[in-house]
Amino acid sequence: MKLSICIASYNRAAFIGATIESIVSQITEECEIVVSDNASTDSTEEVVQKFAVACTSLRYVRQTENRGLDKNFDCAVELARGEYCWLMADDDLLKPGAVATVLGAIKRDDYSLIAVNYERKDFNMSRVLVAKYLDAEVDRVYEEQETDRMFAETAPLLVYIGSVIIKRSLWLSRDRDAYVGSMWIHLGVIFQHTLPGRTLVIAKPCVSYRDGNSKSYMTRFFEIVCIKFPELIWGAPFSERAKRQVIAKEPWRELRTLVLNRACGCYSLREYREFVRPRLRSTWQALMPVAVATLPGSVLNILCVIHYHFFSANRLRGTLMQALKDSRYYPMRNLSVFGI
Repeated sequence: MKLSICIASYNRAAFIGATIESIVSQITEECEIVVSDNASTDSTEEVVQKFAVACTSLRYVRQTENRGLDKNFDCAVELARGEYCWLMADDDLLKPGAVATVLGAIKRDDYSLIAVNYERKDFNMSRVLVAKYLDAEVDRVYEEQETDRMFAETAPLLVYIGSVIIKRSLWLSRDRDAYVGSMWIHLGVIFQHTLPGRTLVIAKPCVSYRDGNSKSYMTRFFEIVCIKFPELIWGAPFSERAKRQVIAKEPWRELRTLVLNRACGCYSLREYREFVRPRLRSTWQALMPVAVATLPGSVLNILCVIHYHFFSANRLRGTLMQALKDSRYYPMRNLSVFGI
């Protein structure tokens, strides 16, 4: 068994069928699909079992309780039998030819880690927001000694868990418990030590990411992205220069970060009191974060939407716009005059 596609699922009956369908049409006898269900309360089990009847390479395991996203992915890898494990979200789609591309890479060399490029689509998977997350035309290979360069260039791509294809033996040999509850177990496993072998980045997008399907995640967005993620990155055994290329050590100190989070509905006085205030070293440092937390979210939302729509050349503009439009502050009717 060369490749196990490991899906961690919870209450995704409306989407997981399409996810599995995009995979079963591509797998060979060298592949399997493992679905670890975190005790879903909807009809996820019924949907998956229908596919399992026709596909003997699909295994479904239902957990007795919801153990959280990180532990669920860890369970899926433990259940797997493949040499490599591809971590897959339960609402995204594999692009045609993705499995053949990855199997070809696995057979060519003995990599510790393979990272695949991906495209971002809207919630209905009908419109491409970002054609390639990684703007690359050719595959990249990082030798074992290129630790800083590999870390700085791959960490932003690997934030998306569907990009990760890792040797199962490597995953199981590393500490996972320390990252349970962080939402970043895959990054913790990959970057807690330098990798023992080569890393391959596949430039061709292999996954279609469904944007706007993580509203529950957005309630913890500030904590996860502005607190937990930088703490994980800055705790990794790489140079400060490489870490700064990934993210600032304390992004919650930056005005732009706070404004964008406020405009998206992810930052308020609650987040300030829980996550920012305990990290401040003086009263003066509180002025800016408190001021942003109390600004009218709807006003900031309008200003950010106009900025990203008309003035930003950032290739992630589509994703940022979607986050702004998902916010409760987004007053759509007031923006028709701008053609938005």
